[in-house]
Order: sequence, then structure tokens, then C-alpha cells
Amino acid sequence: LETDDTEVSPPHHRAPNWMRWFAARRHLPFYRALLVVDPDEFVVPECWNISIPAVLRAWTADADRWPAPDVAMRDFGRPQTLNNGVVLLRNSPRGVFFLDHLLDKAAWMQTIEKDQGAFDETVLEVLGLEARARGEEGYDSECAKHVFPNARGNHEVALYALCWWRVSERWGGPFGARGSTVIHFADPRLVDVNHVVG
Repeated sequence: LETDDTEVSPPHHRAPNWMRWFAARRHLPFYRALLVVDPDEFVVPECWNISIPAVLRAWTADADRWPAPDVAMRDFGRPQTLNNGVVLLRNSPRGVFFLDHLLDKAAWMQTIEKDQGAFDETVLEVLGLEARARGEEGYDSECAKHVFPNARGNHEVALYALCWWRVSERWGGPFGARGSTVIHFADPRLVDVNHVVG
């Protein structure tokens, strides 16, 4: 568990949630990949014989059919809330790009669940970049307005989630079959690597 709080202490005033992402950036150059996990995650006994990196396709034998992803996370469908509690980051140019792009948002204040809104926006931005590479229209940050509090100071998590699902389905496909050349969305109906209540 990372305990260096330099990047979240004054004068930065960032939420402690960001500590794991800064730690990942410091340690990623020394490994092929990192599994970034929230400190409140645990593995239930029923899953002790399951390889989480295998579920996230970290090391794949069939690179032509299933190339190893640069980022891997649990897929989320309606009406589930989004959650970045378990994320695999590969030490690859695209994996590092994703992490750096996420860390560019560390100065955002009052976002949904501290780092969660920034993470979700980064996923949409990467899907949008892939769409542009295919000649389609990219992501125009249409969901970003829901990452921050509304005029009354309230977060509208449901509106953000609805927007995220719509945009991610447009470029990545439906829940359970969402695809990307950069991000692997693990189907929780097969193995749930990040069960979220709610």
C-alpha cells in the first residue's frame, strides 16, 4: 500500500484516491504491467483459484485473436455505477498514455468520487481517439459537464452514468461485448473482478 502522500498533500490538496495513480506512474516503468487496486478490495475464497491477470487478458497466448490490452477494467452496464477499483495498466506506450492522460486531470476539483469521474472521462476520451482513427467523429466531452457539481453544488452521478453508457456503447459496443484496441472491458457475468454494490 502506497503511503507517500506528497502528490496529494498541500499545496496540491488532492483527494487520497489519487495516491494509487501517482504510485502507478512511479512504478510502471519497472514492470511489464501493474494491477492497480483500491485498498478496500478483497478476493473472496471462491475466486482464489482464478487468475485476475488472466481474466483481464494481461498475458494472452492468442495475440492475433485477443491481443493483450494496454488497460483492462471491469465492464459496467445499466444500472450499475462506474468504478475503477481494479485496473490493469500495461507498461506500453498506450498504457502509459492512458495513465498520463488520467493524471492530467488530477487538478480537477469537486469531481464525482474524487478520481472516478476523471478516470471515466479518460476511458471515453481514449474510445473517442480510437473512433477518430477509424474516421469517425471523436469524443467532444459531452459527458464532462456531469463530472462536476451542478449550479446547486450537487453531483448528478446518474446523469453522468447514463451519458457514459451511451457514449461508450456508440464507440465500444454494448455491455458485455464492449471492444477497444486499447482497453479490455472484462465481462462481470463471466468473472467479476470488481464487484460493486449499487
